[in-house]
Amino acid sequence: MDKKTREAIVETAKQFTVGYVQWVDAVADAGWETNTKAEVHPCLSVGFVVEETDEAICLAAAISHDQSNARIHIPKGWITGMKKVRLDKFLNIGRSTYKTQSAKAKGRKLQQWFRDQILELFPFSKDDVRSTSMGAGGEDILFSQLAGDKLKISVECKSRESMALYAFYSQAKDNCPEDREPVLVVKQNKSDPLVVVDAVYYLQLLERSA
Repeated sequence: MDKKTREAIVETAKQFTVGYVQWVDAVADAGWETNTKAEVHPCLSVGFVVEETDEAICLAAAISHDQSNARIHIPKGWITGMKKVRLDKFLNIGRSTYKTQSAKAKGRKLQQWFRDQILELFPFSKDDVRSTSMGAGGEDILFSQLAGDKLKISVECKSRESMALYAFYSQAKDNCPEDREPVLVVKQNKSDPLVVVDAVYYLQLLERSA
C-alpha cells in the first residue's frame, strides 16, 4: 500500500468508531400451536458507528469518505452489551506493535547467530560470549575478559529491512570500550549477514593474515 492510499484510509478512519453490539431481536412465527413459548433471538453485530442517539445506534458494513452502506439501526432498548473503539487508534497501534515485535525478533536472531559463529571459531565457553537481551543498553555481544582480550572487538547487531549503516556504526562506536574495535553486524531481508568495520582496521587484519 502506497503512502497516499494509506493516508486517505487513515483520514477516513478518523471520522469513525467501530462498534461491537450484543442485542436481542423479536421472533415472529405463524401456524396453530398448542404450547407457545415467548422468546427472543440473541444477536451480534459489528460495524462502523454511523450515528448514535439516546434511542438507537446505526452500524454500517462499509464506509467511503462521508458515505456508508449496508446499515442496521438497533434500538437502544434491545441492546444488552456494547463495545466501541476508534478505528484510527486501532490501525496505528496494531501496526506499530507488530513492526516493533518483528524487528526485535530479527535482531535477537542475528545476535545469537553471530555469537554462535564466534563460539565455533574460537575455544570459548558460552559464558565467555553472551548475547544480550533485546532493549538492553550497551554492546549486543558481551565478552568475558578472556574473550575480550583475545578478539579485541565490540559488537553491535542490526537486522532491518533497510539500513542506515553510518548511524548504526556510530552507535557501535559509542558503545565500544577504548581498548576494543567496533564491529557492526547487519542483515537485510532476504540477504546474508554482513560485518562492517573501520577500513583501516580491516586492512590491518589483512596485513596480519598475509
